[in-house]
Amino acid sequence: MLTKNVSTTTALLLAAITGVGASSVAAHHSWSTHYDLSRSTSVSGTLGRIIFRNPHSALVLNVNTENGRQELWTIEWASPQRLRERGVTERTLRVGDTLFVSGNPHRDAKVKSVRALSVRRDDGTEVGNDESADR
Repeated sequence: MLTKNVSTTTALLLAAITGVGASSVAAHHSWSTHYDLSRSTSVSGTLGRIIFRNPHSALVLNVNTENGRQELWTIEWASPQRLRERGVTERTLRVGDTLFVSGNPHRDAKVKSVRALSVRRDDGTEVGNDESADR
């Protein structure tokens, strides 16, 4: 009876550990899963929101289109730790800042999202750039 209980306990413990590990791996994906790394694009707009979280931080830009409409674009950026290593904190950018972002477009053209390779303020100052970032 003791052997059966140990085996059951061990099996449950292994299942729990495996599940946690699998969810962590699934949560952090390769950039190429969602973004076309062979193409580049740029977008500029007013910063509406800063999301400083793992696995990737994000910026939400209010972008004015050519036809006068406004769209929300999500800019996927590096992890908070990588950004901190490059001098970027939650206070580096402010809601209302005008930003110019260049990077890789989302694979689905209907999704308004860019993987940031370069983020610049309207005065041309680059924010948190690192050519080898999160590759």
